Amino acid sequence: GGEVVIEFDIQNNFKNEDKVKIENVEVQVVIDNWEEDSEFDETTDDFDINSGRKKSNKKLTFDVPIEADETTYTAVVTVTGSNEDSGEEYTQIKEFGLRVEKDTNDVRVYRNTLSSSNVICSRTGIKHELGVVNMGDEDEDVVEVEVSSTDLGINFKDILDLKSGTFDDDILDTSSYRFDVPEDLPAGSY
Repeated sequence: GGEVVIEFDIQNNFKNEDKVKIENVEVQVVIDNWEEDSEFDETTDDFDINSGRKKSNKKLTFDVPIEADETTYTAVVTVTGSNEDSGEEYTQIKEFGLRVEKDTNDVRVYRNTLSSSNVICSRTGIKHELGVVNMGDEDEDVVEVEVSSTDLGINFKDILDLKSGTFDDDILDTSSYRFDVPEDLPAGSY
């Protein structure tokens, strides 16, 4: 996924001459079914607002899950605070749609690891793992994965079948293989 930034303008509607400070103001955002049937729930640090003032520098930043479906999610924003003098609680709730759009074809590598990044003692049985995810809105029946290195003598190919969808193991696949580093290969980065 991509990154979402939600910026907030929160205002104390009391007039300056009222001298009413709203304290412990928090902004909470909740999005249901955001990640595998769990909700996104984040809250800003609390802050105070004097009468007639506005706070514009509050924001929440988060990532769209790679498995998110192409749909509109409902985000519920709840702003709470209390009157410094009377203790009266204030709450405002707003809802808005957060639309996730996907490209038709969007296959990405989400993991590329070696069992050991430093091959010191053993040059045999090194495991390479490559994870691929279909973030697009179409099935990808033939995804060709190729890993090669002339220096290491690697030329590995695999064909993957990735479905489209949400929070489903069929949109993810991992290709792994083992290889040996040639004995006569000098130390270095490859």
